[in-house]
Amino acid sequence: MNELTDRQSGNQINPKIAERIERELKEIKEESASSPLKRAKKQKRPANESELLGLPFSPVPPENPADILYHAMVRRWGRYYSGGEVVWELKPFSDNGYRLDAALPSWRIGCELDGWQFHAKFVESFKKTREKQFLFCRRGWILFQLSAEQVRESLDDVLDGIAEAMEHQTYRKDYRLHQYPKGWSKIIR
Repeated sequence: MNELTDRQSGNQINPKIAERIERELKEIKEESASSPLKRAKKQKRPANESELLGLPFSPVPPENPADILYHAMVRRWGRYYSGGEVVWELKPFSDNGYRLDAALPSWRIGCELDGWQFHAKFVESFKKTREKQFLFCRRGWILFQLSAEQVRESLDDVLDGIAEAMEHQTYRKDYRLHQYPKGWSKIIR
């Protein structure tokens, strides 16, 4: 705390930030004094992207390939609700239940992570994935169906592929999005 006060008085740190740091340090001390059981009950994992965005930082990089892809896309093109282009969990059509893991709706580009256990293990799920691909293509969308391995090992190549596809699509902003409490969005015409 002494060093913090010295920096604050030497105009090296904003007073509001210093107050916030002091408050958070006090909370940490209080929490560490409480039992481990109480701490475990207080800590909860964010339920969705909206809740996650309220956190000051993520202590660990995401492990889920869909999250890794989304975060990389946001770093490159920005989050839609913050003035960028990328939307998490988009439902582009009202006549079916299809959702995309991540999308650039202004370019009509969607990304899906297709794990074999949900998309190719059984004939029915394989057929449903092909129907989804066909529907999106039919309505002018480019659908990237990616594997976890592609995201984990070739993420830059995936992002470059998306950027290349953007060059072949027409930029359109003839839609509005409605964001739902769970964090996913729906296109409204």
